Amino acid sequence: MLLSKAKFILVRALLVLLGLIVATVAIVGIRLFMGPISLGFIKPPIERALADSLPGYSATIEDFILTWSGWDNGLDFQVIEFSLKDSQGTEIARLPRVAVEFETAGLLEGRLAPDSLTIIGPELALLRREDGSMGFGVVATGEANYEAVLEQIIGLLLTKPQAGGLDRLKRVSVERAILTITDLTQGQDWRVTDANFEVSKTDTGIAVSLSGDLVSRDGISALNAGLSYDRRVDRTTINLKIDHVVPSAFQRNFGFWRNLEGIDIPITVSVNIVAGPQFFIEHVTFDLKLHQGRANRPDLFAQPLGLSSGHLVGELDRLAGKLTLHDYRLAFGNATMSGKGTIELADDGERYQIDLHLRNMPFATLARIWPITFKPFSRGWLARNVTNGVIRRLDGSFNLAPGFVPGDPLPSGTFSADLDFDGLEVHFLRPMPPISKGRGTGTFTEATLDMKIATAELADPANGMKIDIRDARVVLDRLNVKETHSGVVTAHASGDVSDLVYITTYEPLNVAKSYSIDPDLLGGTGEADIRVEFPLVQKLLFSDVDLDIRGKIRGFSTKILADSTEITEGNMDLIIDSEHLEAKGGIKIGGLVFEAFWSEKFVRGDDYGSNVRLQGRSTTPELSRALGFTVPFPGSIGIDLDMAGNGLNIEEGTGRLDLGDTIIGVDALSWSKGKGDAAQMDFSFTVVEEGIDITRFDVTSSALTARGAAGFGFSFTPRFIDLDVLKVGNNNLFASLEFGAGGSNISGHAGGTAIDFRPVIDTLFDESNSAAGFNIELDLQFDKAFAHGEVTFHDLVGLLRIEDSKLLDIHLTGLLPDESSFTISSIPEAQQTIVSLYTDNAGQLIRALGIFGGADGGTMSLTAKTDTSVESGATKGRVKISDFKVVESPGLAQVLNLASITGIRDIMSGGGISFERFDLGFSLYQGELRFENAVAMGPSVGLRMGGRLYDDLGKLEVKGTIIPAYTINTIIRSVPIVGDILTAGGQEGVFGIDFKMHGEVANPEISVNTASILAPGIIKGIFGNRSGNSLDENP
Repeated sequence: MLLSKAKFILVRALLVLLGLIVATVAIVGIRLFMGPISLGFIKPPIERALADSLPGYSATIEDFILTWSGWDNGLDFQVIEFSLKDSQGTEIARLPRVAVEFETAGLLEGRLAPDSLTIIGPELALLRREDGSMGFGVVATGEANYEAVLEQIIGLLLTKPQAGGLDRLKRVSVERAILTITDLTQGQDWRVTDANFEVSKTDTGIAVSLSGDLVSRDGISALNAGLSYDRRVDRTTINLKIDHVVPSAFQRNFGFWRNLEGIDIPITVSVNIVAGPQFFIEHVTFDLKLHQGRANRPDLFAQPLGLSSGHLVGELDRLAGKLTLHDYRLAFGNATMSGKGTIELADDGERYQIDLHLRNMPFATLARIWPITFKPFSRGWLARNVTNGVIRRLDGSFNLAPGFVPGDPLPSGTFSADLDFDGLEVHFLRPMPPISKGRGTGTFTEATLDMKIATAELADPANGMKIDIRDARVVLDRLNVKETHSGVVTAHASGDVSDLVYITTYEPLNVAKSYSIDPDLLGGTGEADIRVEFPLVQKLLFSDVDLDIRGKIRGFSTKILADSTEITEGNMDLIIDSEHLEAKGGIKIGGLVFEAFWSEKFVRGDDYGSNVRLQGRSTTPELSRALGFTVPFPGSIGIDLDMAGNGLNIEEGTGRLDLGDTIIGVDALSWSKGKGDAAQMDFSFTVVEEGIDITRFDVTSSALTARGAAGFGFSFTPRFIDLDVLKVGNNNLFASLEFGAGGSNISGHAGGTAIDFRPVIDTLFDESNSAAGFNIELDLQFDKAFAHGEVTFHDLVGLLRIEDSKLLDIHLTGLLPDESSFTISSIPEAQQTIVSLYTDNAGQLIRALGIFGGADGGTMSLTAKTDTSVESGATKGRVKISDFKVVESPGLAQVLNLASITGIRDIMSGGGISFERFDLGFSLYQGELRFENAVAMGPSVGLRMGGRLYDDLGKLEVKGTIIPAYTINTIIRSVPIVGDILTAGGQEGVFGIDFKMHGEVANPEISVNTASILAPGIIKGIFGNRSGNSLDENP
């Protein structure tokens, strides 16, 4: 019963308490809704509890209130204006508002034991000292005091709970705080705004969380961090994530990152840090996401580097001194770089082992990330001379051992890679066009860059030049030494010869300018294997280049000798090195086939730099077409020319013409050479402004020797001939001739110790030997002249003028063997030319001229006039000879023999038949000589005849009358009436013998009319032709 009553009382008490609580809650709720409720009466116990928990410090609060924090947090006890002072009374912390949660058990026991504190809106400071230790403080009076606040709070959280006070605290949090982070090791400051910070007690230690906006001079980054501390092993674990932090503002935070200045690439950092005693960082794992940005680090990259995105995953083991990149991927536009690697830290340096994989990397970008430890000049040379193109694939590795000093050359084995590339453009010798569209593979190490170019081209759109390149190789060597680096380029190039030569117009080669080569005048195609070795210097000279070219030229063509002669169908083998050029093969020059050899010395001394040799054999028709004039002898000529000069500017040379296979005849010299008879011409020449001077020529054969000099224009028209000696047969001559008007005007002098006039005389009237258009004026002087009939002239002096290949003027004097003189002259007058001849010994002169060899003595004069008013005008003249003898005349002797005039015949066979005079009138027209009433008168016989010589004077038709006892016949004819009757009134005597001669001049057919021997003139006048029988009739 008592128990039931107790239960009733307890139930009633509880109901009353509940009602009071409800009423109280309702009253308090209405009051809280109106604003916070001050609980100032609780201030003393709270201050005493704080003092007990913080020995050596004094704590005061302005108020203690109860406030409604919303349905999520409900009722909230808050301390207003918390102030903490040290033993000296210096305020070391001031908190504007602190929310307090009390331990329920403590409240029931009548104790105020806070188990959770929430600090709202404070200004906090986090310090990393130079020794690596940490300090935490609250900003008071504008300055932060780090007097072990963090240690005190952590100590409270780590202390075993006692009866009361703050040692019952389980959690301390900060909301909407401003946190200043200072790192004295790096001299850097950050601010975290709107920070939320919480420190809570765990079973093994404490846990810390932090979130907020990390504010630096480079921007705002989102920060989330978590920390756990295990007091059992004194180890701290931190999880940190910073979104879009700029490395230049976060450099070397963990001692491993040396210098991130200039790397303006936003990064999202996810880091897990494990630290041991005294917060020594032992292990870090990281996941970095790189965003679009730019890195400007001359010590790392040759040029500023733009990044599109990236991702790096790795870990740092500081105890092992090793950074491991499990994976890294960087994107530069469409290009990517990926790989993995390790960096080991050691007392003597760092060891790098990094794999590198590039895909679709523009070479310009690769040049920016070219390893900075390569000699800066080599990187600069690549950046300047290699542009465009894409590295389709590059797989390599970078290994660097400890002990390396930055700036020194890389040790052997540091770097190696192989790659595929496309569209590469290489600038080798500016301003030479670049090698473009390069495709191939390559490998490179710290010492050598070795690129193999399968195909490429060298093109200059400005002039249409294009050269194909294949199987090329570029080797840059000695990159790991401090001395000058060197490069070697090998390639197979092909293209038009004009394009290949056009390359040499650029500096430093400038071959075309040096050798006066115009690429536009060159034809044909060429191909060559090229090897070039050169130093990597900024200004490359040709003397610095080690060159080796071996090629072939097909269908080469150009023009030489003032563009008047063509070289065609040239097929040449070519060798070029740094000192000289050699080309040999077959070419055609003006249609003539030669084996050619061209040698060029690039380093010239006092002599010429170029040498060209041509060897070949051509027929005379081919030579005639090539030279532009007729070579006057059939057969073939062997040609050997050795020429020297500078480039294609031939300056001088020597040569030999093999004339053994030719047939040569010079009628004017009575000399001929049959095919197979040895003959050659050696000569030397120089090229002058007017053309070519043959400074020396020497012609030798079994019967002819000639030496002298000559000059020709570029079209091989003669300019001068100086003949020092010409020996052939009886001739020993010299001459000095000058040519004008393209070689058709000839002037000078000719002479010698001996000349054979016989062939000259024989061809004097042969018009077929003359070439129209020649004008000649010569002074003549010969010591001796051989003529027909064993007659020798001497002291022959004269002047010869020929106009349009016709004899215009001649004046010739000389002596016959008996010292008799003769004079021949030709004087031009208006529309006619007058020729005269006089001699004191007609017999010798006639015999010397080959006209008649049976005369002796006598005085002769000849006068002839040629009509020059018309083409091929007729010549009319008269010959008179007095007081001469005919000692030998086969024709006359035959006539006398046929006429049986033995007395006269005996006289001829004795001392000869004397004639007092001979008179012959003649006309010469178109190679035919006509004469009528030619009279020869002597005491023993008289002769009257008429007729013609024709067929170039090789045939004759003559009729005439021989009058025996001419003196008696003349006396009878003189008797009046009787003489007229007996002689029929003519000039013949009473007695006469008619004859006729026809056929070859050398052996004519002769007939005599014996019936006319005793027929007086009147009878012959009745039965015969008064003026003579027809030449076609028998006498």
